[in-house]
Amino acid sequence: MKKIILAALTTITIASTASASCYRIGTFVSCSDGNIYNTIGNTTFGSNSRTGSTWSQSTNGSSTYGIDSSGNYWYNW
Repeated sequence: MKKIILAALTTITIASTASASCYRIGTFVSCSDGNIYNTIGNTTFGSNSRTGSTWSQSTNGSSTYGIDSSGNYWYNW
């Protein structure tokens, strides 16, 4: 599931989606649906200005881990 989110983020940074238009400045991506993403090193931070939710995801080798929008920690190896 979390790797799907990473793939979705990659897609968003390359092209806008049908439901939301997005623009990118460096590592910062902002979309018309309220989603905002910023990647620093191996960590992507996300938030939604409409819902107030935030999350983060990091990678270390083949492991992916982070905090979901409910504040739960998760880890995939």
